[in-house]
Amino acid sequence: MLHYSYHKKSGQITQVPTEPRVYLDYCALRRLSDSHPEEGKHFLNILKKTGGTLYLSWMLIIEAYNQEFGRSYRRLLNFLKKIGPYWGFLDCEY
Repeated sequence: MLHYSYHKKSGQITQVPTEPRVYLDYCALRRLSDSHPEEGKHFLNILKKTGGTLYLSWMLIIEAYNQEFGRSYRRLLNFLKKIGPYWGFLDCEY
């Protein structure tokens, strides 16, 4: 889960993730949301129980968006909605 702190003096907002921090690629998320939903439920329960943070990448969002808007896509979106506040974007600078 992400926590935010605001520093009045600098005006900066800091994002602080909680442990455990997990990154899953598109294939892993699709597996948990579509082909192995029981594993997906188990993963979500552990993430919420521990207060951890699931990281998502912009590339994952683009990859998911480019997939066929069928059953698997809808299941992935529903899975991501169930994560609630336990996620954040992985920031990559090139």
